Amino acid sequence: MSSTMDRPSAVPSSDGELDVAGIGRAIARRKMWVVWPTLACLLGSVAFVALVTPKYTASSSLIIENQESFFTRPGGVTPGASDNSQSAPIDPEAVASQVQVATSRDLGLKAIGELGLRGNPEFDPTAKAPGLLSGLFGGGEQGSVDDRILENFLEQLNVFVVVKSRVLQVEFSSRDPALAARAANKVADLYINSQSDAKRDSARAAAESLASLISNLRTKVSVAESASEEFRATHGLTIGANNITMNGQQLSDLNQSLGLAKAAQAETTAKSKSLREMLKDGRLGDVTDVSNNELIRRLSETRATLRGQIASESRTLMPGHPRIKELNAQLGELDSEIRLAAERAARTLENDAKVAGVRVDNLLTAIAQQKKEVGGASDDEAHARELDRVAKELKDQLESNMTKYQEATAREKSESTPGDARIVSRAIAPLLPSFPKKAPIIAFSTVAGLLLSAGTVVSAELMSGRAYGPGVAAPIDEAAEINHAPIRRAPTPAPVETPMMASRRPRRSEGGEQVPDAMTGLVARLLAEPEGEYAQRVVVTTEADEVSARAAAAAIGRALARDRRVILVELDDRLGERTDAAGLGDILAGSADFEEAIYREPGARMHVLPAGREAFGYDENCAVIIDALSRTYDFVVLVAPPLGDSEVALSVAPDCECAVLACADEPNDLAMDELTHAGAGAVVAIPRPASKTGRTAA
Repeated sequence: MSSTMDRPSAVPSSDGELDVAGIGRAIARRKMWVVWPTLACLLGSVAFVALVTPKYTASSSLIIENQESFFTRPGGVTPGASDNSQSAPIDPEAVASQVQVATSRDLGLKAIGELGLRGNPEFDPTAKAPGLLSGLFGGGEQGSVDDRILENFLEQLNVFVVVKSRVLQVEFSSRDPALAARAANKVADLYINSQSDAKRDSARAAAESLASLISNLRTKVSVAESASEEFRATHGLTIGANNITMNGQQLSDLNQSLGLAKAAQAETTAKSKSLREMLKDGRLGDVTDVSNNELIRRLSETRATLRGQIASESRTLMPGHPRIKELNAQLGELDSEIRLAAERAARTLENDAKVAGVRVDNLLTAIAQQKKEVGGASDDEAHARELDRVAKELKDQLESNMTKYQEATAREKSESTPGDARIVSRAIAPLLPSFPKKAPIIAFSTVAGLLLSAGTVVSAELMSGRAYGPGVAAPIDEAAEINHAPIRRAPTPAPVETPMMASRRPRRSEGGEQVPDAMTGLVARLLAEPEGEYAQRVVVTTEADEVSARAAAAAIGRALARDRRVILVELDDRLGERTDAAGLGDILAGSADFEEAIYREPGARMHVLPAGREAFGYDENCAVIIDALSRTYDFVVLVAPPLGDSEVALSVAPDCECAVLACADEPNDLAMDELTHAGAGAVVAIPRPASKTGRTAA
């Protein structure tokens, strides 16, 4: 066989339609390729779920939250103050990191010890065959065995955070359901205990660190306070009342005395001025309230009494009466005495005002002098305040650290330190195994086997191109194949009739009449042949022009196309009536490609490659195109010119599995012998009525 047979087969065009019915028929033909793998998957899954040791999974739930309260916090909280520890948000990353804590090595080793897993065949590799495995696991060293037990334990432990929550789910799988529940609960308890231990360890470390820090701070506070006191004593900055220096206190006292002196000066000045104005206006009756002089008060009272007597006597006596005159004379003397007493009081007030003014001046001088002294000591005072500030800061730090130290010591010694988690759901022994899930595994395995086997069959159909129905096939790269590929030739058989040929010849009755269902038998025989890598070729020809080889070939192609992919190729440019359409001649001439030349016959699934517009003859290039089509289709039906007009039928006969001779009535034995001697695999005669129609409508 030539090298053309080794080239890759043609790929269906992207314009082709997927033949769903054809895929269904392909699956039906190869149903055993689907049934046996599916049955094998079913039996394998049943055997698996029946033989595998079941495992049970128990789960325990914890919630991550702050468990501190008034009763667990050292020192409690201030009465009436709000306790926001429960509502404080917890970082999501901190919650996720707790998974690593729950699956840590230390916690796992504690759980293994308390659960007694050493010696358990499920987890301890040395429990099954100690003598054999002791050499495999470090010569029986306890460390390597513990590592193997821990590895097996952690493989069965699954800790995860429930999505969008602070719930930590602890799952443990084991062959023993009771052990699975105990292990899940034990891991949860150990996790909470580890939280409490971590808090106590942190408090212990903090207390140790604070103890040394407090000792250093005490020394620093003592040194700072001594330096401040020594500096103040040296520079006369001794602190008095109200945390004020002596100079500052003296200045404050002077300012206070100055205020009092100014008030006294203003008061005496105002009184003397008022008294002078009353004396000037003759308002001696108002002098009593101005001065606190006892004499003036008595004289004023006597004057008032005397004026009352004058008023009383004036009701009965006339103004010229001696009694009235006497009383008026006494009244004048009293007024003179009052004036003299008022003038003396005014002078006394003026003298007091002068004394107060002098005192104010002296106080101002003293204040100015004291200000100079205070201003001169400002630098020293600033330095003294800086020393006081340093001492106060150190003292505040000491007090704060002392409070922290007391709290850390109290938490370290407390045995009820709560962890930042609590168990919300404890694990119980499961009743049903978590693995294997019998029904889902069997169903999934069976469906998977069915889909994979059916998919293999469908993939084979798609890769072979038989799954594409109405589309146009693009067999090969025309230029490369036409220029370089040789013709596929079958060996020329000996010009003798073999038993196979005789058996494949059309049956005749005793009277020489052909069997009426010859075409049906031919189609049945062709479809019964097993599918190969290449298409079966059928050449259809006639003895003379009066019989239409095109009509017979179209009938055979339509019958074959019901189940297979078929293309009809016209090898005679005289056969076609579509002279305006591209065809085989145009492909050979290079003016058209396969997609333009091949069309689907209306009403049928058969493809047709007409002769086309260009004239051509059968040569090697034409044989290459037919060979390429054989890689894409299941059957290639070739329509050749009559035997009497052309040698085309005899040329293609060696490459065909069957040659069909369309005859009007009785076949010509000579024509059949020519086809047989030309090398056709089998020769069949089909009687057909004479017709001049080149192409029939389907």
